[in-house]
Amino acid sequence: MQYLSDIVLLAVAATAAVTDLQKGRVYNCLVYPAFVVGLLLALGGGLEMLRNHALAAAVGFGLMLVAYMLGGMGGGDVKLVAAIGALAGFSRGADSMFFPRLLFYAFGVAVAIGIVAAIWRGVLGAAVARTWLGLRIYAIRGTTLDDAMPKATIRVPFAFAIAVATAWALAEVYAQQTLGSFVADLFRS
Repeated sequence: MQYLSDIVLLAVAATAAVTDLQKGRVYNCLVYPAFVVGLLLALGGGLEMLRNHALAAAVGFGLMLVAYMLGGMGGGDVKLVAAIGALAGFSRGADSMFFPRLLFYAFGVAVAIGIVAAIWRGVLGAAVARTWLGLRIYAIRGTTLDDAMPKATIRVPFAFAIAVATAWALAEVYAQQTLGSFVADLFRS
């Protein structure tokens, strides 16, 4: 059952990445069924498995909702992460941090994309300066984050970052080794 869930997980992440790159959107017709299928597949593994997958969906949705409310994320990304959580589950066997690590990788990939795009466009210095100024203004009492932070000029396709992170995290599961431990092993030899 886990293999089927992983295939669906990769298919959903890849489809969302393609639509985000092409159209700048993650469609509800993808994420809602993926969410339901993720929970139904988890239910096949028993109540404990259902709790595991529901926890991942809830944590992913909650974290992304905060990012959405701060203006740094689109609504489709919020729903996509909830669906990915429902399909992936919070933990896998001995790996109690599978989904948090997947999210960490996704944010890391997104930051790397943003930095590369800012360098490519020649606006990295200006983006850092605007962000620093916005954070300083936000510290002033009575200022909202919308007042303080300028709107982003660089769009990062977060669904693409999620797809890369999903493939990365699943590769680690099937290789039974994290990238960090693999790199450490290379240096030990």
